Amino acid sequence: MSDTAADILRQWFQRVWIEGKTEYIEAIAAPDVRIQGLDGSTHVTTGAAGFRAFYDQMHASFSEFDFTLDDVIGAGPAAAARWTMRLRHTGDGAGVPASGKSITVTGMTFVRVADGRITAGWNEWDRTTLLREIGAI
Repeated sequence: MSDTAADILRQWFQRVWIEGKTEYIEAIAAPDVRIQGLDGSTHVTTGAAGFRAFYDQMHASFSEFDFTLDDVIGAGPAAAARWTMRLRHTGDGAGVPASGKSITVTGMTFVRVADGRITAGWNEWDRTTLLREIGAI
């Protein structure tokens, strides 16, 4: 695995989200990683276990995750990605019955990397479209 911040961010999306290889959560994220913006609030999720809870909740509600990294840029220990996510609402984990709908949302992820692992992340993504499409709002 390359050690540039941009390459590590690409690996994160490829291994964890696209391939669903959850063992890469602990391999790519630092043990004390701090991630903001997963749920749309200012809440900070700490550690791989904290991220894993969000990941498991998403997979309880949705399947067929596909991410396209529209742009990835990196400079030193920082990297950013603009992405498009396609997924299908197949579970009741979001608090509404599964609709079977395919949904497309966009977002951005920014990370800081040290010693080849993600130590901090910030996310901004279109949760409103997702929630509207599944009938939650």
